[in-house]
Amino acid sequence: MAFALAPTNRAHAPAIQRLADYPEIATMTPIPHPYPENGALRFIERHVLPGRANGTQYGFVMTKDGEVVGHIGLKEVDREQGEAEVGYWVGKPFWGHGYASEAVRQIATFAFEDLGLRRLYAHVLAHNPASGRVLEKAGFSPVELPPEAIPDACATKGETLGYELLAAQR
Repeated sequence: MAFALAPTNRAHAPAIQRLADYPEIATMTPIPHPYPENGALRFIERHVLPGRANGTQYGFVMTKDGEVVGHIGLKEVDREQGEAEVGYWVGKPFWGHGYASEAVRQIATFAFEDLGLRRLYAHVLAHNPASGRVLEKAGFSPVELPPEAIPDACATKGETLGYELLAAQR
């Protein structure tokens, strides 16, 4: 088996729970540390599954040879505006293998080809330049995002940098 994205479901909760609980994940993302007990299952049941059902959020686990290595999703999906926010993280034991770059490329294809979106945007914490490189490898360009596009959980962790990818640029 190779690298793949799979729609997030309840069965993925234990792996997400384990990987999201690293302090380094919290430092680089809006995810809190310690990660709350049953936080992954609550995330899946309260956000991922209802979001997929109503078309406002699409969550995928990143897998390598069937093992969950991280998570990626589209949030704030707005079909009328043709845009969505991309968010992702890779579990610390799997850093440095190119999984995030491949996941961003795959989710962009899904967003543009399957959902018909025209624009994706993302933000990274300035102290996490590796995440910016992931986006740039996938074709995203730096852009200034309006303050309302920055989630409070990120705004409290430091300066954020914005990126976007337009379907027309692919």
